[in-house]
Amino acid sequence: MPRTNTHSHARRAKKHRSLRHSLLGAWIANTWKSNDTASRKRWDDDAAWELFANNLGVLARIAREGDIEGILLDPEDYSGIRQFRWREGDGDYDTVRKLARQRGREVFSAAFREKPDLKLMSLWFMSWPFGGNYRTSDDPDAERCRAKDLWPDFVNGMLDVLPETAMIIDGDETSYYDRGDRGDTFRKSKHIQNGYLALVEPENRTKYRGKVHFAPANYLDCYIFADKTDIFYQPAIEGGTRADRFAENFEHTVVASDGYLWIYGERHPLIKWRNVSLNRVKDTLWNEAVPGMYDMIGASRDASDWGARKFRMLEKQGCKFVNLLQNGSCAISVKGSSGGFLTNRFASGFSTWKHGKTPGEIGTDTTVGRNDRFSVRLEKVKRGSVIATFKDIKLGDRFIVRVFGKGQNLRGSVDFCSGYPSYPIRFDEGRPDEWRAGYTYVVVPRNVKTMRVIVSGSADETVWYDDFAVYADGEK
Repeated sequence: MPRTNTHSHARRAKKHRSLRHSLLGAWIANTWKSNDTASRKRWDDDAAWELFANNLGVLARIAREGDIEGILLDPEDYSGIRQFRWREGDGDYDTVRKLARQRGREVFSAAFREKPDLKLMSLWFMSWPFGGNYRTSDDPDAERCRAKDLWPDFVNGMLDVLPETAMIIDGDETSYYDRGDRGDTFRKSKHIQNGYLALVEPENRTKYRGKVHFAPANYLDCYIFADKTDIFYQPAIEGGTRADRFAENFEHTVVASDGYLWIYGERHPLIKWRNVSLNRVKDTLWNEAVPGMYDMIGASRDASDWGARKFRMLEKQGCKFVNLLQNGSCAISVKGSSGGFLTNRFASGFSTWKHGKTPGEIGTDTTVGRNDRFSVRLEKVKRGSVIATFKDIKLGDRFIVRVFGKGQNLRGSVDFCSGYPSYPIRFDEGRPDEWRAGYTYVVVPRNVKTMRVIVSGSADETVWYDDFAVYADGEK
């Protein structure tokens, strides 16, 4: 097959500033013609499968030459050709199973030969829902035989030739239905790693456990469907909105994922496309259809980075920030000459914690401040912190949190005094003797009443913190 310049387009896409990874998409069981059974490849047709292997190899070569990380496979049978289900005329089922595995080896050998470090994401891998009912079966292998499913054999062929340098990502598209409050995504993660092992041939199980990763799906249309009987409909959280439901579900997919997740929506664009007409896609962005969606995604991905970016963007737009945290300047009342470093004294709303008899002192410094002469100070404290408490919160609130610190090892976070994960505060780079800002972005979950801004130090230095601030983000 002659070379094309297709990879130059891929390289330009790769260089887009917000794309860390890029994947080339491919349908592998679809002709876009309803019930197009004539296009189904016979498992014993060497020429047809040789062409399939060649095409996937070309795609992998384009990925390699275009500096693209991998290939995204969609194996869903949109056309009803039932490529990966045994059919009358295929021959003996056990014989065809062996052929399916052979074809898997042939097809993916071509891809891995062109790009040994290929990241191969499939919207279904062993999570394949179109064969047997593998999730609930006590005997998945028997269920495969009952359903005459050939996909697991094809996939085992892929595993046979999977190099150590490559990776498989199972997109498990059935995650569309998942709910965070039910723990659905965590169960699926466990099932990906353990529940499907009966479908993996013994010689491939170590490779499967080490090289197959779970990437749960987020279908955005679930949160705008009006029909409550729709199978994808996601209801509002009690006392909240459907946007709050998205935030909760998305957070669970982030935690359950072991490296990747994916987002898909059909009725709105994620970005503004210029001079592009998209079928059935409205002009309004997803962030307008589900208010705050981008903030929820950004905070889950990297809360500290998102907080800093959001603050600076709003600041550039001329936003007037109002600090909702009382006494954020750390100022206290001092009489006469009783100032200096006042241990265990803090402004109202601040408190401290120190583990047992941990050495070091914590208090208010009345001689060092960013804009005045007050700050909180941790003097060589390894296991201790200063806590600023904020109680005026409710489900769905979004806050930008900012703190300034001075010292080498500045550390901070925001939590809710609950089992929810904390939001890290990461400080700007700079000299230890200058005040540096630290940010995070917080989306308030359900059933919490208190938010805490926590800062800490280290055993071998003294650090200062000042100008604690909590800003409400109502920007849509």
